[in-house]
Amino acid sequence: MPNFKSVGNELAKEINEEPEVEVETEDERRDRLLLENEESIIALQAQCRGFMVRRLQAMRKAHLRLAERSLMKLQARGRGFLQRQKMSEAHKEHADLDPWVRALQAAARAWLARRILQSHVVKVRSASRFVVQVQAQARGVLERRRYLRLKSALRSTKVSFVGLQAYARAKLARLTHNEAVKSLHEPIVMHGVVGLQATCRGVLMRMRVARDLHHYALMEPCFVAIQAQVRGVLVRRRIGRQLKKLDDATDVVVRIQAACRAFLARRELLELIRGLRKAAPLVVGLQARARANLARRRHQAMAKALGEVKVVAAVGGFQTFARAALARRKHREQQKELKFYEPDVTGLQAAARGALVRNLFWAWRDYLHGSQAEAIYLQSLLRGALQRRKFQQKMKYFRENLDKVVKIQSLFRAKEQREQYRQLTMGKNVNVGTIKNFVHLLDDSEADFEDEIRVEWMRKQVVEGIQRQELRGISQG
Repeated sequence: MPNFKSVGNELAKEINEEPEVEVETEDERRDRLLLENEESIIALQAQCRGFMVRRLQAMRKAHLRLAERSLMKLQARGRGFLQRQKMSEAHKEHADLDPWVRALQAAARAWLARRILQSHVVKVRSASRFVVQVQAQARGVLERRRYLRLKSALRSTKVSFVGLQAYARAKLARLTHNEAVKSLHEPIVMHGVVGLQATCRGVLMRMRVARDLHHYALMEPCFVAIQAQVRGVLVRRRIGRQLKKLDDATDVVVRIQAACRAFLARRELLELIRGLRKAAPLVVGLQARARANLARRRHQAMAKALGEVKVVAAVGGFQTFARAALARRKHREQQKELKFYEPDVTGLQAAARGALVRNLFWAWRDYLHGSQAEAIYLQSLLRGALQRRKFQQKMKYFRENLDKVVKIQSLFRAKEQREQYRQLTMGKNVNVGTIKNFVHLLDDSEADFEDEIRVEWMRKQVVEGIQRQELRGISQG
């Protein structure tokens, strides 16, 4: 059996002694330091995660930059494939609808052609009377011009025709005279035979000429009609050629007419300006005389009004009231004009402010995007400074209250030891943990117990020295 006679004295001595500091294990120390630096560790982990994410993002961007050409080609091929597929589907649909569409287009073209033809026929019918009148007037003008040219030509050649006719008559008269002279020189019988033959020939010739003239007289209406038709055909051909030339030259004629009208308008405007310039001195003098006359009348009326005593006495107040009324009227007119332009001015001011604010925002955004690396570096420095300051405050508080924490821990452990020993010595149904804590006392003698107490005291001294060294190192760091 173990000797417990001096256990009570030793326990009483231990109770009266200062509570020993329990040695902190490595796991407890590690857990305590981790709990104390939990926020710093979380912040460091966040910074590391941010750095890793940024690095991963940069790597992805670099890979995307390297594969940009391939991606663009792949996207282009994909778009081309989708477009070709879409085009093939549309082509199939169009091929299915091709007969119906062609029939519909043909029907639409036929309807449009019929409509255009009907409108053209209606226009031609409505303008046929005017066209016929214009054609008749054009034919009349052309025929009159041709007749006038022929008449003028005949008039110019009248002297030549008269001379030619006189020459022909003179030649015929000379021939007749020569024949008569010859007949007088020949014998009478011969003269009679020749005369008879000539008479017969003349009668026959006159009969032939009379017969031809009769035929010509009978055929004259036909000749006149044929000549009229031929002249009409020629005139119509000439008018057609002229109309074609006019149709071809319509644009040129229109431009020439426009240029002529512009020239005439400019000439009229220049003549008007020149006339106004010539009349400007007269008008200016007349206006000056009129203004002078009006000014003299106003001056005379004002002098007449100021000549009265009651008006002279109140001229100052009247002028004041007049100026005030004019100022108020001018102010009201300005207010009306400003109210009229207020919506436009407000909208313009709002647009200007919006433009200025947007420009400022874009400039600030561009500056932030350009300074992103510097901002990230400054943020990391600021977070590090804040975390270090917080950690220093925690360490300062821990160093200031370290002895109190140690004392509280030692008192708590001593109390637990006393409670366990009281349960072991006085209690019943002691739990297994308490028995485990004091089971070594059952196998030790009194010398062993004293050695154990001495070893515990030396361990206590070592733990205190280690704690002092750690505190000294922390304070120096």
